[in-house]
Amino acid sequence: MTGLNVSFMDRKALALCQLVSRVEADNYPEALKRVIVIRAPWIFPAIWNFCKPFFDKGTLEKVCIVKESETTDVLLKHIPAESVPKALGGTLSGGSGDEYCSTIIAPGGKIPEHVIAMTHSN
Repeated sequence: MTGLNVSFMDRKALALCQLVSRVEADNYPEALKRVIVIRAPWIFPAIWNFCKPFFDKGTLEKVCIVKESETTDVLLKHIPAESVPKALGGTLSGGSGDEYCSTIIAPGGKIPEHVIAMTHSN
């Protein structure tokens, strides 16, 4: 969620969130097992509060927003330690000292400008 800020709280972004939640609910019911949100930026709770009404109750119950101090405990409760990167308290290593396993797990980062532009052009 690096790069998430108040610019994502515009009408078009919220409409996109609503569309995505509808597609998920209509086409992939009960496909989601769990979402664990870790290291969310300060703005995330506000954006999440705007988006929550678009999701059904069952989906909302599967979303867990974790405090920084509880990250390792929550991840290891749901995911085997060998599948959690060392940087997050597990035992998985990407080799060459890469504790985030960026060669195995997409590292995230700033949302590309062309993706942002697509959400604003619809």
